Amino acid sequence: MSFRVAIDAGGTFTDGVAMDETGVAKIAKSHTTPKDPTIGTMECLRKLAALCDMPLRDFLGRTQTIVHGTTLATNVVATRTGPKLGLITTKGFKDRMMFPQVGKSDWKEAKVDMWDFRLDAPTPLTRRHLMTEVAERLDHRGNVLIPLNEDDVREKVGYLKKQKVTSIAVNFLFSHLDPRHERRVAEIIGKEYPEAHVTLSSSVLPVNGEVDRWSTTMFSAYVAPAVTAYVSRIDATLKKEGLKGALVFIQSNGGLATPEIVCENPATILLSGPAAGPALGLVLGEMHGARDVLSIDMGGTSFDVGVATNGVVNVVQEKIIDAKKFCLPTVDVDAIGAGGGSIAWIDSAGRLQVGPHSAGAVPGPACYGKGGELPTVTDADLVLGYIDPDYFLGGETKLRKDLAEKAVKEKIGDPLKLSVVEAAAAIYAVINASMAGATDVTFIKRGYDPRDFALCAAGGAAPVHAARIMEEPGTRLPQMSRCGSWSRRAFSTC
Repeated sequence: MSFRVAIDAGGTFTDGVAMDETGVAKIAKSHTTPKDPTIGTMECLRKLAALCDMPLRDFLGRTQTIVHGTTLATNVVATRTGPKLGLITTKGFKDRMMFPQVGKSDWKEAKVDMWDFRLDAPTPLTRRHLMTEVAERLDHRGNVLIPLNEDDVREKVGYLKKQKVTSIAVNFLFSHLDPRHERRVAEIIGKEYPEAHVTLSSSVLPVNGEVDRWSTTMFSAYVAPAVTAYVSRIDATLKKEGLKGALVFIQSNGGLATPEIVCENPATILLSGPAAGPALGLVLGEMHGARDVLSIDMGGTSFDVGVATNGVVNVVQEKIIDAKKFCLPTVDVDAIGAGGGSIAWIDSAGRLQVGPHSAGAVPGPACYGKGGELPTVTDADLVLGYIDPDYFLGGETKLRKDLAEKAVKEKIGDPLKLSVVEAAAAIYAVINASMAGATDVTFIKRGYDPRDFALCAAGGAAPVHAARIMEEPGTRLPQMSRCGSWSRRAFSTC
């Protein structure tokens, strides 16, 4: 008996699915462990092995493929918990990274007012004093105008080493035409400062246009230490525990990559978390004769909305992240900070808000009993009776309704002069309105009519494994909803 496995490590939970060669699936769930995601991933695999009535080593030995999705890189950028990042660029161009990196057509997606003279420039991923310059220059045909000054490079590498940067991006003009200067810098860094991660723009995105190439390279260098550490660790751990099959990771474009490819260019999984959702929606939609499908995926941290039209999952060549360009191919998904862990709070005007900040896996919602004191959507659902406190995570975790009521009462109910139930109902209404509104925007900005689309709601590891599950003979197909008109109560059962 052989297995195929899918693992989805989100910001709150890690979901796993194991499918044997007959089409029978086992589903497991564990808490994500932010300090070391390997722990949560391996715990999920142990649960899958137990459900298949075998030790982990035997289970992994019979596993042909593990498809792994993770929001690790996304969370590093969103929480600004990346490394101390250094930059080496062409002399005279380091301030290019300080300028706004979005064009006129990009300001709407960047969610800023391009006519606001008080607007601050986008915050770069590193500080200006860590942006260094070296003498070198290529022309627009790739011809060498100024040879690389290697003494200059060694001086700048020594400076960045003294500043204790742990990741270095190398961005030279026209390096996509001739990468020799960047590659030589990488060799020098390897000798002078081998502990540092090195990211070359000519390897990350070898295309014309320094803004797109440099900005994407900075993202890749920023997530490199966390991504490469995790990918290398989970790959080694799985092999040590007996995995004989292949481990592959979902990329931002919806495709798959080996651990070696991901470590070579960590930016390939930066926006991979929601990338498989629209593919699931398309597979299920086509089973019901629908080729235009809207997919929604509510997790612990975010609510992701994707559109597949005419049987095709849309992929875009550019996304705007915090007013900075990310230009690797990416599945076209909109996301907002609305999930089970989204924190409810009252703004300065006395209005109830929910999200975008999340309690995450640690400490998590107040009802987890892990020290969280802020009310979340999960706490509100527990107060309202939508969640069974004795059967959370398959009965492995017992939720504390008293702690949920306490958080909702103190942080929301008392300030707004509402009962605990009224306050929880208000949180529930606000988060549903946010999700319905995000879905409205997804249709409006693309010019689609929601009446032409089918709706697919999913979460966790479902995007990775659902297509295969549906191949099992006799499987009862899930019901699809026609989108029709979007009311603010449209997601009350999601």
